[in-house]
Amino acid sequence: MREGQYEYIHEFKERINEITDLQKKLHKIIDKNEHSSQIQLSAIAELRKLSITLSNLFDVAPLIVNGITVLAPSQSTTTTAERSATETAPTQYVV
Repeated sequence: MREGQYEYIHEFKERINEITDLQKKLHKIIDKNEHSSQIQLSAIAELRKLSITLSNLFDVAPLIVNGITVLAPSQSTTTTAERSATETAPTQYVV
């Protein structure tokens, strides 16, 4: 079980790295397209989604590392408080 937990933590860290890499690419797109507001706005919208996802991952990171049951995050961009108020039967994963 311990080996599986370390593998899960490694994959979790890989997802964080992937999101930060995508954020860097979006920043480059924004910088290179300073004369195209439509491209910049699209990149900013995607960057915001990635920032929310990354924030959610950092919120659950201590739970993942400590092997505590984790609630599956909602796919929406609502806040944690809004999700808690609207979700009635969240999916649980045991790490």
